[in-house]
Amino acid sequence: MTKQRLLIIQPAIPLYRVPFFERLRESTVFKIIASNMDENDVVSRTDNTSFESVILDDVKKIKGVVFQRGVLKYILQLQRGDVLVINGNPRYIVNVLAAMLVKLKGVKIIWWGQVWSANTTNNSFRVKRWVMRFFNAVLVYNDQEASLLKKYLGDKVFSINNGINNKDISILRKEYDVSARAGNVLYIGRLTEKSNFSFLIEALDRVSNITLHVIGNSTNREDIYKPDSNVKVIFHGELNDENKISNVANKCLFFIYPGAVGLSLLHAFNYGLPALIHNKKHKHMPEANLFEERVNGVSFQCDDISDLASKIMSLNNHEYDLGRMSINAISACENDYNTEAMVGRFLGAINSV
Repeated sequence: MTKQRLLIIQPAIPLYRVPFFERLRESTVFKIIASNMDENDVVSRTDNTSFESVILDDVKKIKGVVFQRGVLKYILQLQRGDVLVINGNPRYIVNVLAAMLVKLKGVKIIWWGQVWSANTTNNSFRVKRWVMRFFNAVLVYNDQEASLLKKYLGDKVFSINNGINNKDISILRKEYDVSARAGNVLYIGRLTEKSNFSFLIEALDRVSNITLHVIGNSTNREDIYKPDSNVKVIFHGELNDENKISNVANKCLFFIYPGAVGLSLLHAFNYGLPALIHNKKHKHMPEANLFEERVNGVSFQCDDISDLASKIMSLNNHEYDLGRMSINAISACENDYNTEAMVGRFLGAINSV
């Protein structure tokens, strides 16, 4: 009898996802197929990893449709009883159609992805729901997304509660001393259109005594920040070593993200940093569901520079209970939005089909 195979197709394997796949390898055997770079310019990072992976050429985009060249042969080799997990983005239409094809010969197929993100519309949500009907199981990013879908798809919906590896952070995180951190704020993420970083720079130009610490790829920073600006910004670059990240995060009073926030929010929460994000939840990524107004952070009016500047000053002047928010930020994600919990939930979806 042929042993069941587990094949995972991903657009790319970003660095933050590597700990999840390493931990998953300890529990089950799988192969992961990914492109070198996905449609959002995220690059696969598989150096020194122990899980089995195949890295294909960069994805190809044609009029909104995304193609992963070379992936079809891996999908079509699957046989009855095998399990296929693919990215659920309908723009990867060839992958989706291939999954439905191998389902006809007895392959169990699982949809894995975001239900609602910053770019999702009501029409695209309906398309996703229609596609999901053909899958044996649906694995979404968090419990809130799962609740939204279960009224349409029932018990085949599972949530992975997308998170990060926070074991090291819990050790490196320092006590939250409000007085010692005043004037230092943290931004984590790439400087992309999604981040709306230039909007933040404009807002900071209206305040005083603030130093913005930026962790992330900032190769294009000259386009949005001029060295002679009145805004004080320290670019720390793309840091992958949690020890180095902690040296920056532990000196900051709060986290700020002016655009569509995602995993950066969880990274900041694990360091006990209250968050300042805009108030349009449907324009964020799924991870923003962990944000609670005046519980673990404060929101500003979306696209309102004056309100953002005002909230920055209010937080820096300790007009909110930052100590309580810090405690709540940690508790929001430390137990159920991390690598260990994700592995258990992922295996739960696999074992259900």
